Amino acid sequence: MKKFRVSVVHLLVSVFGLLITLGFCALAYIAIEESRNTLMEQLTNFAESTMASISERLVERLTPVQEQLRYLSSGGTVDVIAEGDYKRLGQTLDGALAATPQVLGLGFIGIKGDMTYVNRDSRSVMIGDWRQRSMPQIKRFLSHEPGQLVWLDPQWSETLGRSIMPALMPVKKGDRFLGLIIAVIAIEDLSAFLVELQSEFDGLPFVLYNSKTALAYPRLEQHFTLPSGPERPLPLLAELDDPVLAAYGAGEQEAFDLIDSPKMNSERVTVDGIRYVLLTKTLSEGALPSWTIGTYYSWDIVSERSSRFYILLGASTVLLLLMLLGAIWLSKRISNAVNRIVHAFDTFSRSDLSEVPTLEGSSIVELDRVASAFNLMVSSLKDFQFVKSMFVRYVPDTVAKRLLKGRGVLEPQEVEATVLFCDLQGFTQLAQQVRPAEIVEILNSYFNMVAECLEEEGGVITQFQGDAVLAIFNVPLPLEQHERRAIRASRQIIRRIERDTFAGRKLQCRIGICTGPMVAGVVGASDRANYTVHGDTVNLAARLEQVNKVYGTRILIDESTAKGAEPGTVRLVAETLIRGREGRIKVFTPGVPSVEAVGGFLRENC
Repeated sequence: MKKFRVSVVHLLVSVFGLLITLGFCALAYIAIEESRNTLMEQLTNFAESTMASISERLVERLTPVQEQLRYLSSGGTVDVIAEGDYKRLGQTLDGALAATPQVLGLGFIGIKGDMTYVNRDSRSVMIGDWRQRSMPQIKRFLSHEPGQLVWLDPQWSETLGRSIMPALMPVKKGDRFLGLIIAVIAIEDLSAFLVELQSEFDGLPFVLYNSKTALAYPRLEQHFTLPSGPERPLPLLAELDDPVLAAYGAGEQEAFDLIDSPKMNSERVTVDGIRYVLLTKTLSEGALPSWTIGTYYSWDIVSERSSRFYILLGASTVLLLLMLLGAIWLSKRISNAVNRIVHAFDTFSRSDLSEVPTLEGSSIVELDRVASAFNLMVSSLKDFQFVKSMFVRYVPDTVAKRLLKGRGVLEPQEVEATVLFCDLQGFTQLAQQVRPAEIVEILNSYFNMVAECLEEEGGVITQFQGDAVLAIFNVPLPLEQHERRAIRASRQIIRRIERDTFAGRKLQCRIGICTGPMVAGVVGASDRANYTVHGDTVNLAARLEQVNKVYGTRILIDESTAKGAEPGTVRLVAETLIRGREGRIKVFTPGVPSVEAVGGFLRENC
């Protein structure tokens, strides 16, 4: 039976094509779904922010009215009412009008028939008998005392010649019910307020008294003539010459699922082929009326955000096609590379590296490619042998031994170790004064001294950072009394730097030492990496080096390192704040501690 065979190109194209298609479709689905969720979140946040602003501004407009009524129904005003001093009461009400510009008039209606009223337009005080007037709602509340502030239904005022909305507040002297303080707000005042509010939003705000009737509308006076009687103090939505609200009032709105919020209703209205998003919510703030506030805006605001979703969908389709074409091209390239690798390794398997001669090129393209690849491989292996011989010069000896033992693998370690961070003082100014070549000479001389001091105590240098040195104790190999060793190394560095010169220059340095948990391992790219340590302990050591500037010290160590130091060799410097850490920490420096510091340290740690 003939064995089935398939070319590498066909196999790779089929496998890559299938994997790319499946993977990309899954990613595209996730991306599109995430884009839709993001779009919904953006639209919902926009809608909630808009409605919250409208609600807050309306509450800010009406709350002073309620506060004024509560103020007038208590304190000295109650005494004036109880005394029947209506002239003085009129003066008080007239003064209160100045504090509430949204109020058209203020008055008091007593249970005995007395009435005092101040009108903003005339600023005159009217005193009379309310029983001569037709006020059925007010009479009902005078007969049955309300327990709190009450907003009455909108009504037409023959006296004022406009639609108004009264608010009532009961007045009591002890347990005795005296009457009602009344505040009158003009309906058109709310509409004028919405005109100001409209300039702050993209949409058109409105307030509905019910599903058919408008309470406030920015262009109310332009589209509706107020009635001359009490039959209908508010306009119907259909009378506003606003096709969007007219469609809403007629129940022609549709659900809009791109805004998902329990705080409001979101619907879509289509007028003459143009779509609008309409948002509504019920006002529910304390004693304020349960009106319906809302706004609507053009679909363009939504389409600006949703267009990104459709662009992503189209781009995903184009990208899928490009990736499939790329898979075919890549498969062919891989097939050619595989053939070259097979030939090269077949030749290499019959030869020893030390005896393999350099292959000459060939006039045949395929053989020439094999020869080039083979020669490059052999050259790379020879280079590797050279690099291996130079390896220990650039990698700490202990790290190099562990790498060789693990055949290039050095697993990360989570250990408690001591970190020493040493940085030159004033090096930036020095670098500006000398030639670059001299800077290198100075640094090499200085680093040699630091390395000698550290290695003498078992420290391992992991990084040279500009003019700074980062060294570790107790990692990668265990080291007993690593805290003491780090302190001794730091003191030796300070002694040497004060004694020696470096390429003829005197230098100064600062050192920070910290003990604690950290992660040690190889970090970097796949073809180039460094053995180093990471963790809060490393960061704190660098911070302590900088804090030396504050206390005028040369070496600062943290409390964990101080606990491992030789008794009587460190002293407390201060309890200080460290940038990036919460709370104060104790910092120490080598030296003989005071008697009080020793006693306090023993009490806390023994």
